[in-house]
Amino acid sequence: MRAGQAGRADIMPKPGTDVSPDEMKAFLKDKLAKYKILEDFVIRGQFPLTSLGKVKKLDLYEEIKREFGIA
Repeated sequence: MRAGQAGRADIMPKPGTDVSPDEMKAFLKDKLAKYKILEDFVIRGQFPLTSLGKVKKLDLYEEIKREFGIA
């Protein structure tokens, strides 16, 4: 990451499981150093997938760019 950027985790919980960003931070609090815990957790229903079931990273990046209004 560059200076001024923050990490982000997009999470897709198992079906039937509810999790919130605050619960993720609380879970990681005892497992990671404070500076390693991400500021932004996004709970997703699903990821854009290829026909082989792999995450389409470029599509995911484009969604994030649109979300933040980056060209």
